[in-house]
Amino acid sequence: MDDFVITHTFTSAGQIPDEVWNAITVGLSSKEGVSFKRTDLDSFSVDFLSYQYSPEYIRDIVRKAGFHEKAKEKKSLWKRWLDSMASETDSTFGTRRLDCCSLNRDFQVKVRRRPKYLKSSTRFQK
Repeated sequence: MDDFVITHTFTSAGQIPDEVWNAITVGLSSKEGVSFKRTDLDSFSVDFLSYQYSPEYIRDIVRKAGFHEKAKEKKSLWKRWLDSMASETDSTFGTRRLDCCSLNRDFQVKVRRRPKYLKSSTRFQK
């Protein structure tokens, strides 16, 4: 079930007023499968199940409560390209350390071949 949980962090330009925080609490606590936590005076995070709610729906509930989200900074072309390369690498290889021996071993297990250095050689046996 943890695979379906999405975490979204909301950040405000200033401190969140108590009236707005109370409205957010009422709006989100009535939804099943949604948990939220105030991380700072100007931000909070919301965990929700992706198969029940969309990020836009959660964002809409928060906006209707009177929350004004801080404008996101625009990324340069170079930074966006680096971020896309990092996400592709993570999706391909995971977050573990890249090691040529373990990568080769995983491939050989999938193909069900033994590595060359483990094959018995008839040339040296008598």
